[in-house]
Amino acid sequence: MENTMSNIMNDINSKHILFKSRYAVTYKRELESLLGINQSAEIIHTAVLIFDVLKERYPHLLKKEQFHTYTNIFPVIAFYKALTEHGIDSPMAILEKGAAEISCKKGKSYSKIVSMPGMKGIFLKMFSGGVKTLFGEAAGFRQEFLKNDRRSLEFNITQCPYQFYCEKEGCPELVHIFCQNDEYAYGHLPGITFIRIQTLGTGGELCDFKFRRTV
Repeated sequence: MENTMSNIMNDINSKHILFKSRYAVTYKRELESLLGINQSAEIIHTAVLIFDVLKERYPHLLKKEQFHTYTNIFPVIAFYKALTEHGIDSPMAILEKGAAEISCKKGKSYSKIVSMPGMKGIFLKMFSGGVKTLFGEAAGFRQEFLKNDRRSLEFNITQCPYQFYCEKEGCPELVHIFCQNDEYAYGHLPGITFIRIQTLGTGGELCDFKFRRTV
């Protein structure tokens, strides 16, 4: 009977908007592997409830900011608080592992693209456009571009919603997860070096992004 109820709860939770997030899907799978269906179902249900509270707390987010909060920031906060509430050991390690898995997959996809003939310069140009669109003021960021051509791309983020919401929700220790994601996603691109000195989430004055072609 207990297994049946856990399966029903899991099915209901899985249909929730939270599970449009890759983070939520990854953490759900990891928890089921670590803790089993019954215990993980309780934690996942708590995460769903916390996610709903976060959405209600910030009802006037612009659509581009929702892209970051609903799919990345709020899911990580929700699972962190749920894991902590249920007394699970090393919640940070669980979250870091899942985030690294997601970002490493993204890095492999980027690597395939830049490995194609003539794609390194195109990748930098497309990446620059994506940053301006998805990481602009309408999404809660402030940015400054320093260099932008076919050989290099350099810009700084001086205001970040990832830092803002994690700090506002009392868990600034989560921000470094998102900072590390950049290293996993961009740190091993063939023929393009990713250089970073500081991030807002680790005490820096800004998040610096430097991409330089080596070939």
